[in-house]
Amino acid sequence: MAASVRTIPSFVGGLPVEGGGAVFETLNPASGEVLAQLHDANAQDVDAAVASAQAGFDVWSALSGAERGRVLQRAADLLRSRNRELAEIEVQDCGKPLQEALVVDVQSGADVRVPQPLLNNLRVHAGLKQQGCVGVTKSLQGD
Repeated sequence: MAASVRTIPSFVGGLPVEGGGAVFETLNPASGEVLAQLHDANAQDVDAAVASAQAGFDVWSALSGAERGRVLQRAADLLRSRNRELAEIEVQDCGKPLQEALVVDVQSGADVRVPQPLLNNLRVHAGLKQQGCVGVTKSLQGD
């Protein structure tokens, strides 16, 4: 008897939601085994996600640099603390070697490059934010 296939939700506003679109499966490329089912998002799902993201942006924008830094530091710490678990999932989903997933994929998520050349990873960015460093944001859209 085959094991039941897990359904992976999307998250909107921090809550799991099942998309209103078609169901699709993600397969282990090495074995063809179904790893999980997911639901495509429909237009209503996308609208809800965009509204949630805007609300989140408003909250994020109200935080001080130090508060943002603590959040970014915690995110980097969580990625690193779950490196092996996340790497094993990546191996099943993408079929890449475990060593590559361990050293590159998850770690690089914690060490992601940000636009400013001197802020070359999430941990450094978090530390600078905690020290009160700020930057300037320019709109690329017409005023």
